[in-house]
Amino acid sequence: MMNATAPATPKWMSRRETADLLGVTPRTVDRYIGRGYLHATKLGTQIIRIETASVEDFLRRGEVTR
Repeated sequence: MMNATAPATPKWMSRRETADLLGVTPRTVDRYIGRGYLHATKLGTQIIRIETASVEDFLRRGEVTR
């Protein structure tokens, strides 16, 4: 018998994915990162990935997204 499991949530999100989920622009995501609302990691010189858990925490806290 096979176990039905939910698809794994990715650990990292792009700026665009995060912006779409929050209903803001990628620039606003950058501001949230700068203010410490979201935790991100920089890969190379231009690629930024945001931790999915920090986005979920942000939404749970009910932070203003505009």
